[in-house]
Amino acid sequence: MRVLSYLAAIATISLTVIAAVAAEPDVQIFRPDGTLQCGMGKKIPIADMKAELAKAHIDVLNAREGNDGLMHPMLCGAATGNINIFTIASKDLEAARKLGFEPYSPPKEP
Repeated sequence: MRVLSYLAAIATISLTVIAAVAAEPDVQIFRPDGTLQCGMGKKIPIADMKAELAKAHIDVLNAREGNDGLMHPMLCGAATGNINIFTIASKDLEAARKLGFEPYSPPKEP
């Protein structure tokens, strides 16, 4: 009987830990890709940024290129708004911010 009580306790603790890990949401982060208008700037490949995150022990769950959705003045040397977007665990957000990444929220449709 005592063994069954221990097994029930272990099962309960295990399910609690699994639920806590599963409840932790993922977040999206981004950083500009380095491109500038009129062909200026140098594009930073998404694979390079992903490797930078991996070097900091941040697991990347998804990676894609995108645009910040903001209006930028038409001016040579100005930002294009092109960004690299990554999905990571929320526990890694502060470490990513130290690398210059910011939380990403998709632009709202008008």
